[in-house]
Amino acid sequence: MAPTASPSEPPVVRDQPGDRVGPHPSYIEIAKPYILQSRIQKCLSELSMTDAKEDAVRLQGVAYIDQVRRALQLPVRTFNTAVIYYHKFRLLHADNEYNFADAAAAALFTACKIEDTLKKSREILAAHWNLKVGVGEQLSSDDPVSLF
Repeated sequence: MAPTASPSEPPVVRDQPGDRVGPHPSYIEIAKPYILQSRIQKCLSELSMTDAKEDAVRLQGVAYIDQVRRALQLPVRTFNTAVIYYHKFRLLHADNEYNFADAAAAALFTACKIEDTLKKSREILAAHWNLKVGVGEQLSSDDPVSLF
């Protein structure tokens, strides 16, 4: 049997009652770069999030990413990629499961790696810290003080 790549759910393998359930090892899943509006609405309704709450959480994360991007002078392409990852993360996790700043920082760090923008996670956290505090309390990414 040749491997197939279909847009539907992966096939389930059950040879014996005690076997692991999951896709066949030769199953190939294709990337899904776009999400339909109906899928977005379904995910938001499963999370039982109101429109106002969804807007607030979304804008907080995007504002975080934008402030750090401007402070580190990151390219707009990295910003766009980070925002996409942040939104995809939000569709799968309820807002009480994570801190928006942690999710936004992780999305920005991942985007930096994917877009070949040379930034360390410590630099991203230091840039956000420096935006919150005064000039005398600012940190360099090389400072031994823990930002976590």
